[in-house]
Amino acid sequence: MADEDAAVEALRAEIEVTRAQVQAETAKNEERRAQLAEATARQKLRRELDEQRMWLLREQRRGRGLESETKRVDEDKDGDYQLQRGGFGQFQGNRRYGTHEGGEQVSCARKIYTEEFVWEIQGFSWLNGVLDYERESFVWSNFFCVGYAKFYLVYNPFGDELWNQRHGSFAIVCHSGNCSRFRYSVFVKARSRMFKAWGETSEGTFLPDSVHGPDVFHSQGPSAPAAGIFGLSHRQLLQSDWVQDDMLTLKVLVSQ
Repeated sequence: MADEDAAVEALRAEIEVTRAQVQAETAKNEERRAQLAEATARQKLRRELDEQRMWLLREQRRGRGLESETKRVDEDKDGDYQLQRGGFGQFQGNRRYGTHEGGEQVSCARKIYTEEFVWEIQGFSWLNGVLDYERESFVWSNFFCVGYAKFYLVYNPFGDELWNQRHGSFAIVCHSGNCSRFRYSVFVKARSRMFKAWGETSEGTFLPDSVHGPDVFHSQGPSAPAAGIFGLSHRQLLQSDWVQDDMLTLKVLVSQ
């Protein structure tokens, strides 16, 4: 009987010790939860700092671009009011009609401007890493003018959304100016140094910040990536004949 009583007392004593340990661990866990909350708050602040640093880098890059563009405008190398090739005498005003004996001739192409723009993306194999570092989805070119409209090009290695629910790997963007009816053709430089047309010559209505290209499409939700240049993904493109010396060269011909 005495042995049984001793065993019961030992169990009760162990229960009390264990209960005290549970209470101690519970108190420690409260401290740990507080420490976790503080660590989470610090992590959130670090991400906010990362985001602000990213915006700072982006704005600094845009600032350098604006400074460069300002210089080009001051030098009359760019701008909405830049002189066109051939000076004022290249086009014959708004007059589209001509007369000849016994009839009249009308020209709908007299006020058409056509420009060619070549874009080289150097260090092409580093593009994904650079975009990841700068928190960007695509790379874009400098502006170029066609008539009184300003354009730029974008390349998106992921083939996902560019903006305004428009997806694609490559696009021509109308930035500003008189963007109305345009025709455009896209060419890619091969290892043979010859340019090959990608897709047909297309025509569309360009509005400011509208996006156009051979594989551009509209999607309101998640979708498969765009087809890519000649149906190649970015990784496949890197290994193709369209990339020479780690450089992709694109050319567009735009008529307004």
